[in-house]
Amino acid sequence: MEYPAFMGYQKRNYVSECQLEFFIRKPVVNRGYLNSLAANPAYIASEKHWHITLQQTTCYWYDLIINPPEFADTKYSISSRLKELRRDVEETLEKRFIYFFVSRTKIRFDVSRPPKYSLFGKKLVINILVGRDKKRRRIALSILDVNSKKSVTPEVEVTDSFIRFIHSEELSFTYSIHDFLQSFDIDLGITSEVHYVGMTKDPSDRPLSREHRGITDTLYNVSNEDNDFFIYINLFKVLSDAKNHSHGLHFLVANSLIDEVPTQEEGNVIESVLIEYFNCASQDVNRKKEKGLLTNQLISLAAKSNIQSISAHIEIDPINEYFIFGSKTVPAKPNHSFKIHIVDGTVKVETFSSEDELRNQVKEMIE
Repeated sequence: MEYPAFMGYQKRNYVSECQLEFFIRKPVVNRGYLNSLAANPAYIASEKHWHITLQQTTCYWYDLIINPPEFADTKYSISSRLKELRRDVEETLEKRFIYFFVSRTKIRFDVSRPPKYSLFGKKLVINILVGRDKKRRRIALSILDVNSKKSVTPEVEVTDSFIRFIHSEELSFTYSIHDFLQSFDIDLGITSEVHYVGMTKDPSDRPLSREHRGITDTLYNVSNEDNDFFIYINLFKVLSDAKNHSHGLHFLVANSLIDEVPTQEEGNVIESVLIEYFNCASQDVNRKKEKGLLTNQLISLAAKSNIQSISAHIEIDPINEYFIFGSKTVPAKPNHSFKIHIVDGTVKVETFSSEDELRNQVKEMIE
């Protein structure tokens, strides 16, 4: 049996909302389950701060969408998986999906030097070509049996983009080069650059479209010879940190549970915050419009819900280098902690070295 393993690499931060994982197949709780809290006078009167964290992300190599291999319809597989993800989310704590269009230095398997096993130690030696100049990198790894965890030496086949492990006539596994590196936790010292931030209700539609202007502009302006491109499909959690000093009450609750800010508006705010933070070149054409939109959103949140600032922390644990990303203005790093609020009528972005530093600053504000 052939097991394709090249349809995208998924990372989840297992941080629940009221200890309920929204991505569990069987619905446990729906959005707005605790909406009575949002109508509580003590909560309404509280000074609030939003904290946004990355809950789940899935990375798809764009080549598998626009140029599927002959042996598998990877675009269909990716689209089906995303439709399933959308259904799971809509059945529980409904959210909007935030997607990044990302580039990384191009890598390919070196087919001129086929994989081979070392003479001693059963290490599989593979050569990879990096970048336009095809700088050769040699990696060695052990292949472990799934059940016994002992080293095995299956037959290995490679093309420039795929690797296949043949354990028997009935059992083999195929990986794209990028899923292979992530699955086997192989680092090459390459970071990722975010070029576009968008939002969608249906991750199987707009982010995969070849007519998407943000994506086509990036493909036009960023070298295809130097880079591979990826779609990162993300789900974020919004936590409302609210303190009512006169009653001595402190509320900490996910917005999806109380639905104080509806789904679409919540997604719009997250998108605007991330567009402002990453400040991607491909979105410069709408920079003034986007900043004006964010300003209006922050003013509206303060007026309607007394939400005074928005902070965010983006990090995946455990990390691999595909999730060490930045943009043209933001250095690539494993985690991003920042706060956005209005100062003298202008949107201000403050960055922090860690989530702890960020939380301490917010804590001082509300106390």
